[in-house]
Amino acid sequence: MSIASYITLQTSIGHLLSLLKKPQIKVPQQLRNAANFLYRDDEGLVTALDIRSKVPVNMLHIMVKSFEGGGKIDRFVMVTPYSPSQQDLDAFTKAFAGMFKKLEWLSVNDFAKSLGLKEGWDLTSPNFIEKLKAASVSEQVFGDEDIVEESTEQTVGGAEEKKGKPVPAQGKNKGDKAPAKKVAAKEKAKTGKAAVESTGAPETSPKAESEHQAPPAKTNKKPAKPAKKQPPAGPSQAERINKLLDSFDKGEVEIPHAYVNLTRKMPYPTLRALKDSQQPPEEFFGIGQPSRDSIIVLSDIVNFSLLVRTAYAEDLNQAMFRYYRGAQALIYEHGGILDKFNGDAVLAVFNYPLKDDRNCALALKYAAALVQLGQDVLSELTGSIDEKIPTGTRVGIAMGEMWTLNIGTDEIDVTFVGDKINLAKRLESNCDVDGVLLSNVFAKTLARADQELYSSLKAQGRELPEDKVKGQTTDIISWQVLPEVISSLG
Repeated sequence: MSIASYITLQTSIGHLLSLLKKPQIKVPQQLRNAANFLYRDDEGLVTALDIRSKVPVNMLHIMVKSFEGGGKIDRFVMVTPYSPSQQDLDAFTKAFAGMFKKLEWLSVNDFAKSLGLKEGWDLTSPNFIEKLKAASVSEQVFGDEDIVEESTEQTVGGAEEKKGKPVPAQGKNKGDKAPAKKVAAKEKAKTGKAAVESTGAPETSPKAESEHQAPPAKTNKKPAKPAKKQPPAGPSQAERINKLLDSFDKGEVEIPHAYVNLTRKMPYPTLRALKDSQQPPEEFFGIGQPSRDSIIVLSDIVNFSLLVRTAYAEDLNQAMFRYYRGAQALIYEHGGILDKFNGDAVLAVFNYPLKDDRNCALALKYAAALVQLGQDVLSELTGSIDEKIPTGTRVGIAMGEMWTLNIGTDEIDVTFVGDKINLAKRLESNCDVDGVLLSNVFAKTLARADQELYSSLKAQGRELPEDKVKGQTTDIISWQVLPEVISSLG
């Protein structure tokens, strides 16, 4: 599979874990070469999940070292697109002998079935991946209150706990004019108030009960107290998600496709803000308009072309898959938007479309985390080659005006242009390896927003001559944050 296919597959498994409400744990730095996800399974076991295209023996030894210092892990699951051979399993079991309570190597579809997903669905299928994305948007953006179920009078399992109130019967909050799911199912039959009470059990009149009971036998013993009625068990989360996915096949539920498409670049909070704004996407994102005070973060890997020429294709594919997927997750975690991957370069935008003084600090912390991600991934890659190649990550951060464009044809696809993007690129190319170079405007804005954080950076002033900043017409004032400071932030 290509890098893009693996990024999509890992993203889909992330969607699946979220849909099934598996409590996820942030993967610590020590485990980033050995696990894509950490979560608690239904037995409460801390589970490390790693997704790989292939599992070479030398990689197993690297992973063992990561787990030895990575904290308490109860269960380790390796997931690949294929089912492992007996030889694969023997090597796998031998490498991790005695390290975990449970050890498994599953194909991606067997893993999905182990979580309760209906048999027959293929997680590698583009159509099913699109359904998973739509289901994730359904849960994360539109919320359970937009779902109508015609087969049960109970509220959907988990919705009351999450929202603090029953799911509205009509599947839409009153007065909500934002785009919402269109549900083709007929309105549920109304069975009375008791059907939506927290017990989920309908009330039964004393008279109706007495008509179906035999008269009590005469005895001196006190009659036993009737057993307390238990509400019918609600559907499991897996059953509920299976039903939701089925509803897409049947055309009962539709999510505006623009939202599904935008998940490639934007985190769910941004999409929820779009929904709540009740604005068309073009208006919300300011297509064709300038966006002021935007923060542009551009990164690049040093000597990447040399690494491409010397590394094995499979090792390079695996490393870049982890780098791209990790970078996307970090951007979303810090509230940013992914503009594009361009080879080894990553372009992210912060403080857009929603402005917040905290976004300067978040952009800087994202940059520090990205440098750390690069160190983790590149150490694994350079460890698989004979040549000694100096490498690392450089990051430039600029702030100012940019223009928002829609380069999509049928669906909205946001991208950005402007002089500040060019400035971010020039800052990156003049930055110390594994450091971050700040524009003067960004540095001063960060200092006003978070003086304590800015002071801790001990940024060193640096003037970049015009011939070092192609596209700029004057010398540029910048501020270098040294690698040792960045490592303390990451």
